[in-house]
Amino acid sequence: AGQYNDDTAQSSCTNCASGQYQSSTGTTACSACPAGYYCPTGAPGISYCAVGTYSAASASLCTSCSTGTYQDSTAESSCITCPAGQYQSSTGSTGCTACPAGYYCVAGSSTYTGCAVGKYSAASASSCTSCAAGRYQGSTSQSSCTACAVGTYSAATASACTSCAAGRYQASTGQSSCTSCPAGYYCPSTGLSVYSSCAVGKYTAAGASSCTSCSVGYYQPSVSSSACIACSIGQYESSTGSTGCDDCAAGTYQDSTGQSSCITCPSGSDSPAGSDSIGDCEYPTPAPTPMPTPLPTSLPTPKPTPVPTPVPTYLPTLKPSPVPTPIPTPVPTYLPTLKPSPVPTPVPTPVPTYLPTLIPTPAPTPVPTPVPTYLPTLIPTPAPTPVPTPVPTYLPTLIPTPAPTPVPTLIPTPVPTS
Repeated sequence: AGQYNDDTAQSSCTNCASGQYQSSTGTTACSACPAGYYCPTGAPGISYCAVGTYSAASASLCTSCSTGTYQDSTAESSCITCPAGQYQSSTGSTGCTACPAGYYCVAGSSTYTGCAVGKYSAASASSCTSCAAGRYQGSTSQSSCTACAVGTYSAATASACTSCAAGRYQASTGQSSCTSCPAGYYCPSTGLSVYSSCAVGKYTAAGASSCTSCSVGYYQPSVSSSACIACSIGQYESSTGSTGCDDCAAGTYQDSTGQSSCITCPSGSDSPAGSDSIGDCEYPTPAPTPMPTPLPTSLPTPKPTPVPTPVPTYLPTLKPSPVPTPIPTPVPTYLPTLKPSPVPTPVPTPVPTYLPTLIPTPAPTPVPTPVPTYLPTLIPTPAPTPVPTPVPTYLPTLIPTPAPTPVPTLIPTPVPTS
């Protein structure tokens, strides 16, 4: 066995060549080793390849499986490639090894490969996985990603998180974007997780990095406001960032809202404070011109002075005029037919023959001066000064009686019969 002889002239047999075998005797040829087996020179039979090795047909030796492959059976004609997620760094192996976490292995890998930044993998991975949005991985060969902190965000496959821009904020971890600051609030710097309120006198729209002062003509008395309020008519505000408006001063007005000043009333007119219309500007009422003092229609009444008891003069219908001061005995000098009576001597009671119906006037009590109503053009009389005794001009035939000693009452004596 293991030999052959194909020449009748030869006296000996020849060994089978390597890769061939002959299990019988007296043969004229050798047979090729089948795949999975090996046959050394002069092999009397075939031998199978062990695990971790293989052979093709006519092999004199078995070949170890290369890295990245394995063979766990005998008499095999080839090795098996390591599947994805596994590797084999040694030759002649009967199996492959799983890739560790943070690495990946493609099919037939002889070693494992680390994941890049922004990616990760679990064990036995054939590829790495990108970090999801809101997470990041800044190192290679990592088995997981890390959530972004508050005030930051990230897109997928990020190796680092990005700080929120001014005007935006993020209050939660692991976010893929930031949120605009709401109206009335502001975010002054990057990487903020909270927003701040605008102060009084200021406002903001959404997404602001700073608050804006109210312009002239506007005001805002509250915090966290998204707009300012226009000053009402009758008011103004000349400063920015104001919390209230001022009333227009007296002499001015404002008929529009949101104004920084008031309008002066026309020359010569005036208005109360807070006026909201030119109609509030009024001209002053002119002072009345002095009226001339009207002429009295009657003589002013002089203050009465004590009047002595008048002497009856037997006037039929006239009342005696009040005498402001004691009156001396009048001396008539201008009556053509009147003569002054001599000082009477005691005589019998005279018989009046010329006063048939006269009644002596009793002593008057002080009476107010009568107000004449028949003097339409009289001029007021100044305060009286002592005047001389008036001269009666209305008694053509009467002889005034000189003032005797005061007589309480004059009673006429009837005419005696003869």
